[in-house]
Amino acid sequence: MTELAVDLLGADRPEEELCRGALAALVGDNDLFLHLFGHKDVIEEIFSAAPEAAGRYSVTEAPFEITNDLSPTEAMEHTDASLTQALHLCRDREAVAGIVTCGATGSVLMGSVMILGRIGRQRPALLVELKNGKDESVCLLDCGANIDCRAPMLVDFAKLGDSYMRAAGCENPRVALLSNGAEKKKGCATVKEAHGLLEKEKLNFVGNIEPNKVLSGAADVVVCDGFHGNILLKCIEGTAKEVLSEIRERLPRADEETARVLRHVYGRYDYN
Repeated sequence: MTELAVDLLGADRPEEELCRGALAALVGDNDLFLHLFGHKDVIEEIFSAAPEAAGRYSVTEAPFEITNDLSPTEAMEHTDASLTQALHLCRDREAVAGIVTCGATGSVLMGSVMILGRIGRQRPALLVELKNGKDESVCLLDCGANIDCRAPMLVDFAKLGDSYMRAAGCENPRVALLSNGAEKKKGCATVKEAHGLLEKEKLNFVGNIEPNKVLSGAADVVVCDGFHGNILLKCIEGTAKEVLSEIRERLPRADEETARVLRHVYGRYDYN
């Protein structure tokens, strides 16, 4: 059985909505156990309505909500916070495979380093799975955790992305470095240095990739610093939103099949 710690506070959406999502996950997967952190009365009210989930979740009262208003360092001082308690459980209970949180990015990153610790000197990164035109996964990292990066950090991100895609079933992931041109000489000083380092690694490094090729199927892993990764991610989502919005305006009476296709396409580009 897979055990996960779930932080139900600190998201853009209300706690109740996250509770309903967690409950839907339990109902849909009989091999799942969730350790829920938040307001006990809110959680139990929602979960008590689903007897099929009984015995496959635990509830911990963790009333403090970490928001973006707190600095990550201050956030870690709150031992009664849902995020910090979930991280501690993930560290202390070997059976817990991971933590699910929609909390403040900086605090999640800080908590990962301070509570879970690092593997060697590895810097944690944010990774997102996108879908290319063939509906195949493309992982992008970093997409927001590390704004200023040195070249060796980009190499570390490449190794993380390679491991992630292999675990997801991709046999020999093609790793690319985000740049403003496909040629080796293109890019800022950090990208150029990272390119040289990646060529020496035992990775399937395919060189630089331009932003307009990220979803083309040319690479399985796209590596960059968190600043440019976050911009790329939001540009993809924003462009898709505007294009699909215009299509909807021009097809006000779209039939059911057209509406279904539009929902499917938008689902692939929505960064959430």
